[in-house]
Order: sequence, then C-alpha cells, then structure tokens
Amino acid sequence: MCHKCNMLKVKAAFFTFILFCVFSCTKKDNEIAYDIVSDKGELNYQNAFKFLKKNAILNFHLDGNGNLIQDSQDVDSIKLAENIMSAYNHSKSLLQQNIISEYSFINYVLPYKVNLSYDPDWRKAALSHFKWSKTNITDDKSALTACNILNDTIRKILAFSLDNLKEDGLSFDQILQNKKGSCISFTNFVSYVCRANGLPVTTDYIPAWGNINGGHAWNSLVMNKKKSYPFEGSETNGKFEPMYLIKNKTNPKYSTYRTVPKIYRRGFIPDTSSVYIKYFKELAPLGLNFTYTDTDVTDLYTPTTKVDTKSFFKKETNLVILSVFNTGIWIPVAAISPKHNQQVFDKIGVGGLYLISSLDKNNSNKSFCIYINKAGQIKQFNTQKRSVIKLDRDMSIEQEQLVAIAKYGWNDYKKLEKVAEYSKSTLLDKVPYTLYCWNNGWKTMENEVANNRTVSFRNKYEDGIYMILPEKEKINEKKRPFILIEGKVVFI
Repeated sequence: MCHKCNMLKVKAAFFTFILFCVFSCTKKDNEIAYDIVSDKGELNYQNAFKFLKKNAILNFHLDGNGNLIQDSQDVDSIKLAENIMSAYNHSKSLLQQNIISEYSFINYVLPYKVNLSYDPDWRKAALSHFKWSKTNITDDKSALTACNILNDTIRKILAFSLDNLKEDGLSFDQILQNKKGSCISFTNFVSYVCRANGLPVTTDYIPAWGNINGGHAWNSLVMNKKKSYPFEGSETNGKFEPMYLIKNKTNPKYSTYRTVPKIYRRGFIPDTSSVYIKYFKELAPLGLNFTYTDTDVTDLYTPTTKVDTKSFFKKETNLVILSVFNTGIWIPVAAISPKHNQQVFDKIGVGGLYLISSLDKNNSNKSFCIYINKAGQIKQFNTQKRSVIKLDRDMSIEQEQLVAIAKYGWNDYKKLEKVAEYSKSTLLDKVPYTLYCWNNGWKTMENEVANNRTVSFRNKYEDGIYMILPEKEKINEKKRPFILIEGKVVFI
C-alpha cells in the first residue's frame, strides 16, 4: 500500500507568516461567490486572475532544496494569464454544456498547480504528450471513460515504486522522467493530464489505513459539488472501490476490506477558519500540514460516526488529535480545537481503533482509546474486566492476504481469494509464542507453546492492545496487533 510522503519541516518565520495571513482574513474563502464562470459558461478573466493571486498567498511549493516557498513569491502574471486561458479553453465546451460546474472548474481545473511543485508550464508539457478531443466527452460516463483510458495508458508508462519519499513535489516532466512512483506520483500524473485537458480531476487520499499498514491515494473526477467518481489503474468499469482489499465476486462473504479512518480530497482554496491553519506550527510536524485546503470526504466512501470529546477535555484545550495505529506507531489523521468550539470529531470511519489525545501541556498525559465497531457503536477499554486470550492465528485474514501479495504479487487473483476462502490457523504447533501488551510501547507479558495450532495464555488480561510473535521473532513495524475488548479478540 502507498505511504504518504515525508512530513515537511518548516522554519519558525514561516509559521509566523501563516498566522499573519490567517488573522488578516475576515471571511472563509469557500463562502465567497467568485463569479468566475457565468451561467452560459463564459469566463470572467479579471475575477479568475484575482482568485488565483489571492489564493497564492496561502499556497506553497518546494524549491530545489526541499524548502517551502510561498507561491505568491514566484507566481508570474504572464504565466498566470496563460494558465487561466489554457484552463478555460480546454474546459469551455464542458462548462457551456453544463457537463462540469463552475465549482469543479475553479477548484480542480483553474489552479496553476497540482501538487507541491511549481512549474508554470505544466499544462503545455502534459498536452504535448496527452491530448484528446472534447467532442468525445458528452456526459459523466464519457468523461470517466476518458479518465480510465488515460489511467490504463499510464500504467504502461510508470512502474510502481516506493523509492521516492518526496514525490508530491515532482512536476509532470519529473514524474515522466522518473518512469516510476507510488500512488502519489500516479495520481499527480493523472491530475496533470486531465486538468490540462479541461477535466476536473483531483486526488482523494487516506493518510493511514485502520487495519493494514500504509495509506493510499487515487483520483476523483469531480463533476460538481455533489457528484464525483473515483477511479484508478485498470478499473474501467466506472466503479472503483478502494475499500476492498480482495473483492471476491464468486463468494462475496469472503471479500476482505481495508478500514478507513479518514479520506481527504485535495483542494486549492485555503479555509482560513480551519484548525489546520490556526495551529499549523503544531500540526505540520505531525503530517497534518496542508489539510487546510482539503475537504473531508470520508462519508462518500464508508459509514461514519461522530465522537464527542467534551467529557474528556476542557473547553480551553487547544488541540485534540485523532490517531490510528499504523506501521508500529500512532499516526494522526485529524484534529479539532475545543478552544475554537470544536469538541466533536465528525465523519470518523467505522470498524477501527482510535487514539484520542491532546498536545496541550496540561493534558499531555491524557489520552484514551476507543474502538468503533462496524455498526458505529463506540466502545472503550474496560480495565476492570479480565479475560482469557486464546488464539488460532497471529494475524488477520487481510494481513495474511498481504503476505501472499508480497510473495506472489497481484497476478494470481484466485490464489489471493483462496486465502480467505480456505483460511485456517496461522500458528505452528510446538512453537513458543510471546504475548505483548501495548503501554506506551510493547511490554512482554508471557510465553506459551501452541498446541493443535492454538495458543492459550495462562493469565487473564484487561481490555487493551496486544500482539503475539514467535518467541525468537522481533517486533517490527509490519506486524499488526489485535485488541481485546469486551472479552473478544479483534484484529486491527
């Protein structure tokens, strides 16, 4: 699975500038009527120019040394004018036929950038390699077909690789030159080409999965504010479903899923009221650096629920963080500020374990875990209850399938399906297993030998986070834990 690019380190002067921009603004940008495209699909060039110049203040790009630079320092008026006219000319027929909306155009076609790179000539570069006729796009279906055909073509050009950890700062030409990349490079490349051709395409991304390691990103064709279509790779049937790990069409009950904590849609317009910009200094080092331009679209993909934190944190608390356990650590996926009247985490994906904590010094030791089951019920660990831990496996079926994928690849899909269909114990007889418990790190609890491919530990344990490994095997970031909750074992 794809990993999100490295967290960016930013100097104190940059934080000061961010705060100045926030407090000098008086209105949320997404509440403003832009009047950039008329009802007849005609462009108001002056408004488009002002829109881009204004939003360049709170958008940033990486220079050659990996430093963050304010876009407005480098945006050239002549190049900006070229960007506006190229964007409009390639979207004009789609706008005039109401195939795409003004909202989609100004958010996902008009912007002078796609990611953290700054290349004012990316439209020309993309069109020199990929250009299609607008006459073939007459509705949503034909627009999505064009996107899928493009993505299938790109699969033949780019090879999957996790070598580059700063690929979100690559231009179109750099990705093409590299000829490889993770889902981040793939989605950026598709966005470059689609936007250059006038289609409103962006990236939807998961910072971290809830039950397997890593995160993921894919593209979304956004026709208007309420209608969008996810797509990726060779999925040309118009129904890309990123939550499936293995979709078993013959026996649906054996399908396996990746649980979703949060999904964001990459945007361009900064929300100056966002907690992610008010507390940029604190959140950027945690990887929550540019969420202030992005939209939470979790509920478009999976059932969600809300978690109210006011019983746990005072109203004066600056920040409360929502995290998931991924690659051996807790990875933040969302933040709220009780101090700014945000005490409820909204749109949290069901079926996952979450850590809720505060960055405030007076709350530094205050954190707690919750498990949200698939029905959306919120469960907390009962430290007074003691239960026996008896296991016939040391990993979930999803994790077992990932082991098979690492060994065989995705080509033999039937073999991957059979992992779930014919699942049996993953434990080995006469092998001693060590039980670990998470308490700000892994603590050894006891050893026990497996018998009849089952291991039963002697002591009873309170609800919490656990892991078992063969006695001589060391804990590594690839290993996933399980939780004991209400006396039941649930792999996460």
